Amino acid sequence: MDILTLDLKKVLVAGTFTAWLLTAPPLTLPAVYGYEVGQCLAPAHHEEVTETALKATICPANLKVVVLGAAGEANRGDLQGDDSYRHFKDKNLLKTLNYVEREKRKVLNFCATADVDQKSRVRALYHFGLILHTLQDFYSNSNYLELKLDELRKEHHALNSDSLYSIPLIDWNRFLSLLRNGNKTSIVVEGFDKADAGDPEARMTAGGITYLALAKELAVRETERQWLQLESLIKAKLQGSGAAVSVSLRNAGCPEQVVSDVLKGGENLVPEI
Repeated sequence: MDILTLDLKKVLVAGTFTAWLLTAPPLTLPAVYGYEVGQCLAPAHHEEVTETALKATICPANLKVVVLGAAGEANRGDLQGDDSYRHFKDKNLLKTLNYVEREKRKVLNFCATADVDQKSRVRALYHFGLILHTLQDFYSNSNYLELKLDELRKEHHALNSDSLYSIPLIDWNRFLSLLRNGNKTSIVVEGFDKADAGDPEARMTAGGITYLALAKELAVRETERQWLQLESLIKAKLQGSGAAVSVSLRNAGCPEQVVSDVLKGGENLVPEI
């Protein structure tokens, strides 16, 4: 049975969701960014995943800004009410995907001037980090991995490193279409935590590999995919300046003082759309 739906015949594919929608030593983030190290690195999982995926692509200064969004999301003090949807812990999965879409629009808006305005560049990178946090959480906080492992077993595939590290990423386009059409899904997000090394589920193994390691690998690949999709979208939407914007996001390092001014002042936050 397909893991995304309990009845494939009911799935109506409508529109296209261009979604942007691990493990290296943690980055050392100086206090100038407006966060104490202990505050922005909880959980460290997001920092490790993001750095592993993007350290060869983005300059260190800009990578730090992305990490502040991805790892610091768990400690944002500006949020009111239940924000479990930002961590893929809300049973209303569509709410989470709609949130990712809103963040995507914000990033694109900021990217429009990211090549010439340092504050726009900071905001674009930070909000991209927020998106990464949520999508990385999907693989740790849902039963997606468990469902894919069940598929491998039913198809009598050997559970070895080749098959386990080739588990496909979720098809966000199809998943969003399914949910928006009111179809059921076998994906659930309650009672799963594969990012905490102390959690019994994280210590479970398949083919000698822990669920923590498998979920982290999926999150790394998802992060890499999101960056590639972001660059493709920038080129498509910002045809006149797309190349310059991409170069600035990758290589035009954001000065620490500008990052501090933007994040300390809450200027990175814009109203929900």
